[in-house]
Amino acid sequence: MKKLLVALAAACFSLTLFGSQPVHAAKLGRGKIFTVPKQMRGTWYSYDIGAGTEHKVVFTKHTFTNKTLKKLTLYHQTTDNFGYSVVPETAKQKVKNKLIAKQTKHWGKAAWYKEKGRDYFKTAKFLAVGQWLPSLGEYFPMYHSTTARINGKKVTVLVYYGVYSWGNYYPTKSLAKKYRIKSPSAAVTFG
Repeated sequence: MKKLLVALAAACFSLTLFGSQPVHAAKLGRGKIFTVPKQMRGTWYSYDIGAGTEHKVVFTKHTFTNKTLKKLTLYHQTTDNFGYSVVPETAKQKVKNKLIAKQTKHWGKAAWYKEKGRDYFKTAKFLAVGQWLPSLGEYFPMYHSTTARINGKKVTVLVYYGVYSWGNYYPTKSLAKKYRIKSPSAAVTFG
């Protein structure tokens, strides 16, 4: 019994000592910091039916924030194969996942996305942002900056496209409320 307790204590000590050491950022796939284009920076608002509860998004030079993803610093992700398991099967993997999740909590991945063969992606490049760790969910919002003529004036509009949703974001709440899309079948500006 005493040997078992000593072995258990040694295992806990080594896990505490070595298991909580931060992993080098490059080993977790973190590349260079991502710079958000100037025309996309700022606070954007939408009350479109397709935007759901994501009424406000904020882009700064290197960060992204919305209701779901809280102030993520955006990076280029060089790999998503860094030892994190979406469905951990062992206690060791659970500990590793927890350590990786803690270290990458405020990291976001950003990349330009253009899919061939879909009409609405032929003329537009979307900035896809998301959480660092892979998940079972399908949440990776994409944004495209464009201009629209509203009341004779050019206004920058941030077009949002998600897996099951879409919408337009405007630089002010009043524009977002005035031009909100109330019907799921209404057109969204992609060009």
